[in-house]
Amino acid sequence: MNPAQLNGKSFAIVLIDEKEEGATFHGTARWNGETLVIDRGKDKPPFAVRQEWFERIQPVKGPVAKAILEGAEFWLRLQVGPLPEGDTSDYEKTGLKWPE
Repeated sequence: MNPAQLNGKSFAIVLIDEKEEGATFHGTARWNGETLVIDRGKDKPPFAVRQEWFERIQPVKGPVAKAILEGAEFWLRLQVGPLPEGDTSDYEKTGLKWPE
């Protein structure tokens, strides 16, 4: 996916855990020529989309998927899991918080 085509588009990030439960985060894709971030609004940190994930970004197809993803035009699914005990400095902070 060419990230320049995403600039200003509605975007959903779908996180799926080991139990196949999910959480969806919405925002607007912002491309500055080097970095793609999902702007989630003034009170939430932006989510940086890593370059190696670009090929996994998909357009939202069909009215059912568009309704589920709350009108998003593009989406990215990522697998997540619990952090291990101890030192987590090697893990990237996303600013996304799993809903309680």
